Amino acid sequence: MAVRSGFSAGVFARRSLLALLLGAVALLAVLVVHNSRPALAQDPPPEQVFPGLPQNVQVVPGDGKLTLTWTAPSYWGHNPAAGYEIDVATLEFYGSDNPPPGHDHSNWWGLADLDHTATSYTFTGTIFQDHHQARHTVKNGTKYHLRIRAFNAPGSDPNDKKPGKWVTVSGTPSDSQVTPQNVPAAIVDRTTLAVTEGSSGTFTVALTGDPGASVTVTLVRTQYFQSDVGQSDHRWNLNAATVSPATLTFTSGSSGNYAAPQTVTVSGVEDDDCISEQLVILLLASGDGGYESVGGSVTGVFVTVADDDQCGGL
Repeated sequence: MAVRSGFSAGVFARRSLLALLLGAVALLAVLVVHNSRPALAQDPPPEQVFPGLPQNVQVVPGDGKLTLTWTAPSYWGHNPAAGYEIDVATLEFYGSDNPPPGHDHSNWWGLADLDHTATSYTFTGTIFQDHHQARHTVKNGTKYHLRIRAFNAPGSDPNDKKPGKWVTVSGTPSDSQVTPQNVPAAIVDRTTLAVTEGSSGTFTVALTGDPGASVTVTLVRTQYFQSDVGQSDHRWNLNAATVSPATLTFTSGSSGNYAAPQTVTVSGVEDDDCISEQLVILLLASGDGGYESVGGSVTGVFVTVADDDQCGGL
């Protein structure tokens, strides 16, 4: 019996020790999980006292200007959203083509303090340094560095603001865009075209000069042209004819096709209504050359479609 009792006591002791070890491991696991849990919304980590980075920051070059665009940071920090700061630097200010270090405030010139609802800013030359406004002529072909950061404000004092980190982008203004007054007009070889149902007619389109960039002309059928255009015995119907092709592409440069006339075919659509119809084909253009429309005094081609049905008798 003594041997049996000794064996039972040893087993009990080992089991008790194992239970203690398992309990310690479980407690350690709970502590690890607790300490690694994601921060709750009401208890943000310390770095979220300041705003995050502005998102999708881009610079769009223009003629004598740069436009900076962005979206709001993913978080504004502990305090209410206040706004954005924007600075500029360039070779003329800094003596280097690379942007100055972020802490080198003497070579970054202030551009603007904007409200937190802003999503764009256009730099045309007004700068601030030491709280004095100055005018700088933005030079085409010169690289500029723009930086932006968000800041929040814990109170009403505008000087008590907590800024986030800077985002820096670079851009070079250019006058290569074709301005609207320099956009070549379209040459259309006719302003009216007569076809019969089931037959076709053509007109041609070209440009008066090099557009400076590829241009796409879209041919749009419409029922409206000018108040003094139209025949009283014809019905307006934009589906009275088809147009092919639907678009024309004109390219620029020494090998461009901008001066070569391109042919447009207009085909009358067969129907059985015994009515002649009319429509207008407008020329609308778009492209990198600044186009909104083409044609000068020619805004479209007036088309009549004569009916070919035998009507009015047995």
